[in-house]
Amino acid sequence: MADTGWQRFGLYGADGMPQNVHGGLALARSLEELVQRFLREGGIKSPVTSTRGINGRLKYLATHEGGMTALRQAGVAVTDGTIRRWFNRSQRPGSANRELVDTAYWTLRAHNMLRNLGWLKRHLDNKGRGITLEIYPVDQAAVRDKYRRDLNVRTKKARREWPAFIDAFQNGNKAALEARWEAFIRDIDSDWAAYTFVSHVGLIGA
Repeated sequence: MADTGWQRFGLYGADGMPQNVHGGLALARSLEELVQRFLREGGIKSPVTSTRGINGRLKYLATHEGGMTALRQAGVAVTDGTIRRWFNRSQRPGSANRELVDTAYWTLRAHNMLRNLGWLKRHLDNKGRGITLEIYPVDQAAVRDKYRRDLNVRTKKARREWPAFIDAFQNGNKAALEARWEAFIRDIDSDWAAYTFVSHVGLIGA
């Protein structure tokens, strides 16, 4: 960490609040929430109990690599021939298996979205305009009054940083996330190190 004082994060109790984490990890939390939102919003909205819902899920599983494996991992125990009949719509799964098809569909969709996050880089690049991060300072509720600091919510535009941020996020590389975050906040102002640890990072307009 860049600043000696902030190397001792938690010395006065700030680590007693679970939302207080390194900014790179807070950003990763927000990216995960964003991916989950796109997963839900872009998925099949019809319930699996409807004809449209079950057919859509089975079509996705039939036409994407790993569909059969996803069904097996979800607990589907019928024969391969039965699954092929589901895929060609000559047979419909029963109620219990429909729930397993639903699980397999969402699991495979999530896997495919996370396997290649180029779409997320393009979204956050926003045609070169980037998006603004809203940086919330650490929650000091667990810090004794005399050690508290007057810290405000800050905003900062992120543009060229997204490929590196998202690669580190996709690979679960905590060290890279932390290093990228510290490089990102350096030019906030002379108090930038106070935002090494934060309570939340918002993605404005994402």
